[in-house]
Amino acid sequence: MKETRKIIEDYFEDAFDKYRTQIKRTDLEQGGVIFYMNGNDGTDFDWQANRRLCEFQVFYNNAWGCIKLLIYDTGLMEGYVWLDEGKAPVIHLPVKRISESTSRKMYRVMMARADSRMIYDAPICDILKEDADIPANGRSAVS
Repeated sequence: MKETRKIIEDYFEDAFDKYRTQIKRTDLEQGGVIFYMNGNDGTDFDWQANRRLCEFQVFYNNAWGCIKLLIYDTGLMEGYVWLDEGKAPVIHLPVKRISESTSRKMYRVMMARADSRMIYDAPICDILKEDADIPANGRSAVS
């Protein structure tokens, strides 16, 4: 579980570092909290149908997307950033890779910690916190 959280948080930190002059944490929902957006169709559906986990995303205070990460079953990590409070054209972030076995482990972790507990669209810091109760509801999905 710690490895899953670290992989996700490291990817977002790299994106924040790259665009630090253009993205202010004060402009982001909860200061840049990373949400796991599994509320639309769930982790298992995305894994089986789309061969990836649901989206990990940081939002601007206006509810528009800022940074999005997709992690595929092959280990491919693909990300996007939108500047100007989500109004600018999408920028593709550098592709990164993890092992296939690590991506499968992340799938199992997210199923166990989120979907099996009926936790949807919640911050990963809550979902992947080892010793805390997880809130029964998360954030409402935003397109």
